[in-house]
Amino acid sequence: MQGVEQLRTKDPLDVTIDFFLTSIVGILIGVGVYFALKNLMQPPPRYALCVCLFAGFTLGGSLGALMRHRVQQKPRRNSLIAPMKEDLSPVSKIVLWMFLILGCVSLGGFLLK
Repeated sequence: MQGVEQLRTKDPLDVTIDFFLTSIVGILIGVGVYFALKNLMQPPPRYALCVCLFAGFTLGGSLGALMRHRVQQKPRRNSLIAPMKEDLSPVSKIVLWMFLILGCVSLGGFLLK
């Protein structure tokens, strides 16, 4: 049977690992945003670094975990095992979207102030 795809629900552990690995990139971006703001504003507020780190952590982690299941690997040729698509459970999607909204609100509130 060609073209048959099986959906596998990701474990909460898989989602957590995806979240924390991609949040490292978000933290690095948050530090970059902080130093860019530091050069533009004199002096930045005391809580600016915390807000940038938190926003980078939540935005990077949630976007990475939400989009990770969409990335497909190329199936190997002559493989007996069919490639499996991974799907997130509804609870995982809700939690990740809440983190995404929380990061956007914290960064938006910081930039508006």
